[in-house]
Amino acid sequence: MSGDSNITAAQNERLLVILRQAAVSLESEFRVSGSECPESAAMVDYAAGRLDQETSRELNRHIAFCTSCSDDFLALLGPDRVTRMLESERSLVSSKEEGTQVKRWKRWRERAAQAVLDLGKVYDPGTLIGQLRILGAGPALAMRGSSPTAARTTSVEVTVGENVYGIVFSVGDARTVVEVAGYKTPLQAPVEIVLYSCEGNALLSRQSDEFGNAQLALAEVPADPVVVVLILGEDAWEAFSYQHGVAGESSA
Repeated sequence: MSGDSNITAAQNERLLVILRQAAVSLESEFRVSGSECPESAAMVDYAAGRLDQETSRELNRHIAFCTSCSDDFLALLGPDRVTRMLESERSLVSSKEEGTQVKRWKRWRERAAQAVLDLGKVYDPGTLIGQLRILGAGPALAMRGSSPTAARTTSVEVTVGENVYGIVFSVGDARTVVEVAGYKTPLQAPVEIVLYSCEGNALLSRQSDEFGNAQLALAEVPADPVVVVLILGEDAWEAFSYQHGVAGESSA
């Protein structure tokens, strides 16, 4: 058939894989290819989408595992239909990935709600706020000869998987600086640090070096809480949130 050369063998094989996955997800008695090859007219109707749902399923079960019929089916589809079907499958995968991200964000947000750090408060060292431990809080020390600053700092410790990280928040009039440093890193691998808005929009992200060192700077001081997510490898993560309160307020 003219134009079939535009479709690669890999694309054809990918489409057959989709058909087989659909077939093996059905009842066990239909997972074998013991049926007779369909008539040519039925194959044409199937490729054109003119068959009812049950007949289409029966043909799909056969074509998925019959080499001769699968070759005929791909030829009847033609390159344009094969391409469109593969694009539809990619769109489905994209939708599934989007759904996974929504579920992941829900877990992060719920976890972050358990530890809300108020950068306007002065906490005592050792204070526990959810999964965070306060290391120190107070005015930032200005370097000799530098301009006066209204910045204040809050230092916390957080565990992600096997690793422990120290995080210093420095808040000034115009920006927030977040510095991450690995305290104990038996797993020497980069950690990804992402700052999110309450709505789940990524504000800023950085990947640390293998020892967990990184710096992020927001060019503004957000009025709403910010969710901080640290991701280590495939499975380990931790989340908390911070907000900007009134400077100098003491913790209860």
